[in-house]
Amino acid sequence: MKKKINIPFLILLFLITSFLSIFLFSCISESDIKVSEPELEEKIIEEESDDIIRYFFELIDQGKTDEAVDLFDSSVAPDSNSKQQWKSAFDGFESAEVISKEPFNEQSWTDNYQVYKVTLNIQIKPERLQELINWDGQSIRWISIIKSGDTWKIGTIATGS
Repeated sequence: MKKKINIPFLILLFLITSFLSIFLFSCISESDIKVSEPELEEKIIEEESDDIIRYFFELIDQGKTDEAVDLFDSSVAPDSNSKQQWKSAFDGFESAEVISKEPFNEQSWTDNYQVYKVTLNIQIKPERLQELINWDGQSIRWISIIKSGDTWKIGTIATGS
């Protein structure tokens, strides 16, 4: 026994789904489309170079040290071993906060290189204090950022002493 295909029904079903798709698509405006948090963070990093420094320390403060280390320029962390060393140090931070940030040595700046004088407040976990004592408390660091493609990366972090 053969089943008959109801062609008028299939045509009607196709027209209804097409109409609904067009209707629903036309109801969505560009402002209704949400940008995910990682995409938004990437956009901020691309547009405003010095925001990368605050974002870097916010990641460390939130315990997202893998993500923070990924923001290093390849000259700072060229391989997995050096990335692991930085990550290990940042894992010892109880908290990390940027108190202030100001442009430094602007005459040396280029389109792909900038330096900032950054005042940080870092609290080290008690069990790591002896190892990371140079980071503990309020201190000044000179942080360079380097543009790699369209993205700014953390270059050097120096104490100046």
